[in-house]
Amino acid sequence: MINISFLDRARVVTAHACGLRRSGLDDLLYGPDHIVQSIDALHYASHDRPVRREMRLLTVGPDEQGAELAEQQRRIQQQLGAARRLVKQRRIADLTAAGALMSSRPTDDPRQVARAWLGRFLSEEKEGLVRDIAMAAGVAPAACIHIRSIQQKIAKAIDIGWLTAPVSDPVKQVLTLDDAAFRDRLLADASKQNGRDDVLCHPLVQTVSVSLRCQSVRVRCHGTTTGTLLRTKRQGTTDW
Repeated sequence: MINISFLDRARVVTAHACGLRRSGLDDLLYGPDHIVQSIDALHYASHDRPVRREMRLLTVGPDEQGAELAEQQRRIQQQLGAARRLVKQRRIADLTAAGALMSSRPTDDPRQVARAWLGRFLSEEKEGLVRDIAMAAGVAPAACIHIRSIQQKIAKAIDIGWLTAPVSDPVKQVLTLDDAAFRDRLLADASKQNGRDDVLCHPLVQTVSVSLRCQSVRVRCHGTTTGTLLRTKRQGTTDW
């Protein structure tokens, strides 16, 4: 059993995505017991590279190092997609072996067609049946939870111990804020370069921030974007 720090794992998965190959490294990073941690590290690296590239552009301008950071980001995104697909394939294989999933091959068998229709229109009953069959076959209950949003994915990871990020009362309070109040909280944090609002580092809160950025809400502050200020301040150990 080999334990490495999160930042060291992020460095290794980045090097692997950019072409580093060593005997046994694939299994160490993307084996069944390690792939989730490596996906988290790839997520971190995929956001770290554009921040570093933007800082490079602001301080030095376009150069070879900036182009290299952009290429690293592209390769990291490719590796992240491949890792996600691998997790999905393994989950489908586990549930199929347990008899919890039907074959996805085209069929004219009226019984399978009827089951497919029932599963589509009675989704809650179908999910309950899948959980019962999977549990009876010894598949972990967490593997049978149907995820409909990134928030549900993060909440599931916290519940089963993949993420150590307790949902404290301050976190719950921030999650209840409306868009305007949450934006004000971001601006207040971005304006204090020598401090930080640790609650804003919580994974569930980060999804709200990403949602706002996806709505093209970008506020200029001290010559750069609030999103950049927030990301560049998020380093070190955080206690939620």
